[in-house]
Amino acid sequence: MVLNERIGWLGALRGGIVLGVLAWFAPAAVAQTTTNLVVVKDATIRGGSYATTQHGREQILVTRKSDDLDLERRSVLTFDTETTLPANTQIQSATLVLTVRGGNNEVRQLAAYSVPVSFENEDVTWRQRRAGLNWSHAGGDITGSPVTAPVSPTVGSQVSFNVTSMVQRVVNGDYGSRYARFLVADPGSSSRDSYREYHSLESGTASARPRLIVTYGSATSTTSSTTSSTTSVVSADAAGDLTLTPENVTARAGKWAIENNSGALSGKVIRHPDAGMAKIDTAAASPANYFEMQFQAVAGTPYRIWLRGRADKDHWANDSVHVQFSGSVTKSGSATWRIGTTSSTVINLEECNGCGLTGWAWEDNGWGGRNVLGPEIFFATTGRQTIRVQTREDGLAVDRIVLSPSTYLTTSLGGTSSSPPPSSSTTSSTEPESSTSTSPSGSTLRFLHWNIQHGTTAAGAYDLDLQASWIAKTNPDVVSLNEVERFTSWGNEDQPARFAALLKQKTGKHWYYHFASRSGADKAQGNLLLSTYPIEGKGSLLLSHNRSVAHIRITVNGRHVSLFSTHLDHESGSRRATQMEELKKWVTGFPEQRVVAGDFNTWPTAGEIPRMTGTYVDVWAEADKAGTAVAFSGNTGQTRNSRIDYIFLSHGASRTAIKGARVFDTRDSKGVMASDHRPLLGTFEVK
Repeated sequence: MVLNERIGWLGALRGGIVLGVLAWFAPAAVAQTTTNLVVVKDATIRGGSYATTQHGREQILVTRKSDDLDLERRSVLTFDTETTLPANTQIQSATLVLTVRGGNNEVRQLAAYSVPVSFENEDVTWRQRRAGLNWSHAGGDITGSPVTAPVSPTVGSQVSFNVTSMVQRVVNGDYGSRYARFLVADPGSSSRDSYREYHSLESGTASARPRLIVTYGSATSTTSSTTSSTTSVVSADAAGDLTLTPENVTARAGKWAIENNSGALSGKVIRHPDAGMAKIDTAAASPANYFEMQFQAVAGTPYRIWLRGRADKDHWANDSVHVQFSGSVTKSGSATWRIGTTSSTVINLEECNGCGLTGWAWEDNGWGGRNVLGPEIFFATTGRQTIRVQTREDGLAVDRIVLSPSTYLTTSLGGTSSSPPPSSSTTSSTEPESSTSTSPSGSTLRFLHWNIQHGTTAAGAYDLDLQASWIAKTNPDVVSLNEVERFTSWGNEDQPARFAALLKQKTGKHWYYHFASRSGADKAQGNLLLSTYPIEGKGSLLLSHNRSVAHIRITVNGRHVSLFSTHLDHESGSRRATQMEELKKWVTGFPEQRVVAGDFNTWPTAGEIPRMTGTYVDVWAEADKAGTAVAFSGNTGQTRNSRIDYIFLSHGASRTAIKGARVFDTRDSKGVMASDHRPLLGTFEVK
């Protein structure tokens, strides 16, 4: 999840912190050890125009919350828990301590987050974590739920975070490396007085440097096959839906392991690798391989269970699990599918014999045909419940589990359709809105690109409704928009969400979307992709010189299609050339069929364009040669003063054919265009 989203919903977190103590054998009592670790790497990272500035050798760390990204600061820290703590040791307590060095006079509430990847303090900035390697999300990569602590403005005072659960996951090896890494930020409202300084590793006062104080026992017994950790008890969102991810695992046994996976919505899965194990037809009362998570449920309420997963090698023998609960009952109140029994409900990713498997899929506990819903789940009491997922067939990776009493109670999400909401994100919409939502069918894909000039007409009038009307008139399946604003001075609204709502109103279709800001900030300008097809995967890339790329993956006529939207530098050809190389390198990592759209801010004969046309087809130029390019009187494809907006099709997209291209005239009766750019449509046949 993007850090700005996490900070945005911090105040809404519900549920307590609990300690999972499930184990095959209780370890013998051992003496506890306390160690006081001094930070080994730390740095301040700063946004906006300072996004590439390094602060890793300064004597202070800084936090500040500001709506002006130039003023926003966060701090990242690393402690050596790999060579100082035994692997898998039981963490009794862990406290992160910072000492205040200065700042403005306001008591603030800070948040500490776990960072799952490494950084170098000589290289780390808002954008990159190591030389040549960017953060996945500008401003720092985080995982799990944050912990909070108040910080006073008094010089010499300390702020202490209880990071026990975070350190437990680190020493358990959940992130590979066993170095504990943290990001400290101010999640509150924007304020000049939120500025606060802390002593860093470089501080001349050694006793004031950041510390991690850990109390631990001996390593867990080697005869135990269960890993336990502390975690949040998951609470329902506003609709009552519960979303469980690998971050919420409280116990796991046997071969189940948490792994990084780029296809997962949160970047991680819990997986039992394929070893050719025979199928276990009946659940075990004491299984050898399982994992558990905890959540808050409401008694007497029907829940639908959905699991997003992928079978190794897309093979039917790797696609099923047994699911049990601590307090599940039938509709009439009889105990069923209980942990500690041989009763379970089964989830198969393949919906029926011969239905087939392709990539990631959402599936419930129904079986026997496409979109067949399984039995509902009820709970005997309101409050904390445990779900146990035990191996039925090895070779399955689980991304997340959703228990829904409303939104997805009767809506089928079978096959590779889009997901229930992965988080409280406000910059993406990938969920079906209702059971009446339908996906397009057929082999034709109409992809529209348009730079909307911040939502204004060529005369400077702010008019999203007019622009949405023009988009609807072109009848696209997918739309790429540049210069889209999210809570900036241009309209001060969430333009991505507004466009999705306007297009639904004007077309009668549900529009999924993904927005990538140029800076990585939550409130900023960026690129927007909207789709009538469910979004199966999405991502963002920050380019050099304050530019970005948005990506979505959809399925058209049974084929994966990877779509991208970007907007390159308007001042420098050398900058554009660099951005093109960054774009191509990233895009190559996604499956064909690949289509890239954007305002490239340069004309077809410019020196940098061959960097694209060497491996991509210029769709307008190709359609023009074939006689299928259409414009209007006096226009030969110019999208602004010249042709600077493009749709490119990868040379490797062998299953996609260009059927035509069109530039639209959006002038009104006074000759004013709906933007300072003209929309460009590419029409494709996906075979």
